[in-house]
Amino acid sequence: MSFVSEKIEPQELTDEAVFYLEKRGFDTAAIDELPIWCDEKGLINFGYYHEGELCFVKVRKPSKPAKGDPKAWAKWKNGLRTLWLLELCDFSKPYVIITFGEYDAVAVRQARLENVVSVPSGDQDLDWINICFDQLKPLSEIYLWIDNDESGRNILPKIAARLGERKIKVIDTNYKDANEMLLMEAKKNGSEAAEQAVYEAVQNAKWLYKGDVMQFADIAEPDDTFDGYKTGLSVLDKNLGGALFGRLTLHSGSNKAGKSTAINQLVATSIEQGAVVCVYAGEDEASTYKYNMQVHVGGYEGSEVKESNAGALYAAVMPEYKTKIDEWAFNRLFVITRRSGLDEDTIIENFRLAFERFGCNRFVVDNLMKLVASKDTNNLNFRQTQVINKLSDFAKETKTIVDVVVHTNKTDDEQEPPTSSREIAGAKEIVNLCDSAVNWWRVPEALKDKYGGADAVCTILENRVFGIKAQANLIFDWRIRRFAETQEQLRNARYRL
Repeated sequence: MSFVSEKIEPQELTDEAVFYLEKRGFDTAAIDELPIWCDEKGLINFGYYHEGELCFVKVRKPSKPAKGDPKAWAKWKNGLRTLWLLELCDFSKPYVIITFGEYDAVAVRQARLENVVSVPSGDQDLDWINICFDQLKPLSEIYLWIDNDESGRNILPKIAARLGERKIKVIDTNYKDANEMLLMEAKKNGSEAAEQAVYEAVQNAKWLYKGDVMQFADIAEPDDTFDGYKTGLSVLDKNLGGALFGRLTLHSGSNKAGKSTAINQLVATSIEQGAVVCVYAGEDEASTYKYNMQVHVGGYEGSEVKESNAGALYAAVMPEYKTKIDEWAFNRLFVITRRSGLDEDTIIENFRLAFERFGCNRFVVDNLMKLVASKDTNNLNFRQTQVINKLSDFAKETKTIVDVVVHTNKTDDEQEPPTSSREIAGAKEIVNLCDSAVNWWRVPEALKDKYGGADAVCTILENRVFGIKAQANLIFDWRIRRFAETQEQLRNARYRL
């Protein structure tokens, strides 16, 4: 695992730092055992280690930060944001206690508890799960002492989904965090009683998983019902709400209608907004998929038109842009490269691994028939229903986006775009199981005048969230593998490489 490191010369804790730490309720003798030191400016440094090497340093002032000032910051960019104190843990013990601040970890350790760690940068950055996945995955108990505020409560289900809800024990107190509990209890009852209170708070942690039957009032509010990513196409954004978390969308079309190309565009657009995507491109070799995505992401500036030996024109991606695109896609786009022996169960197993280890929140199956045909095909309609049902359950369980490519019943020379979800090939039940269905139709050359010179038509065939069906004419440029609603959109199409 590569990361940027810098040479550090730790200094003794200054008198000011010691005074501040004691003021927070800490025993400085216990702190001497931890990777905490001062730098040449007298700032408190927390050292993070990976395989014995310093990989990240968090910096704090030895005083309460002034209003508007940052509480903490990284000493250098591009360090490895692992869990603080992870290297001090004994993983022969089947548990770990995860806090959300270094001072909270110190407070729990002071209460005579082991295997205590802290996340590196608050509750919105979950990269530590990717980095520490191999150490955390085998554990049977993961205690979470999340800050007792709205942000902490919102992040809890996301962490639980990735680490395993049945493993999670939640430490719940009337205090904001462990350090506040240690400090306030010490003021009321003395240091020994405070440490005992922290100890008991951990011992009294409650299992998060409570089975499948819940009180209506206990159900989490659906704050993220309409959260997701914009598609960049107004017909989908305004009528479907874009790509929504916890939803499965069918993308239908006849052969060569542009379904896979459209999916690539939607994937790249969501990556620009922070999505992490895992793709099963069943119809393409991984190298073919990479080329198509490179052409799309590179855009006009990243490729040039060349002629093959047989006289065919193609977009050749420039070498310098290939490197830029690889960097753009790093840790944000993953591809399942295995092509044989795959069925929906192995695909979902890979998707779950990508979700838990890498934080993927969008998944693509291109296409459905590759999975359906992997098992007994005596009843194709039943198999289609099975596969879509499992993928839909996965989307809702993980609150991620799932896109599935399917074919239509129409032929390649169809004279108008489908207007009903009944025209999607296969079992009618798959439409009932999806949350939305979109059709991509290529306009025949002879009909372009009828459709205002459009190259394609995008139609919303099913929309369970908003109930709106809509249709829009699109233009397409093979040079950059992109659909757009206007020529201006095409001219301005580019990604942040």
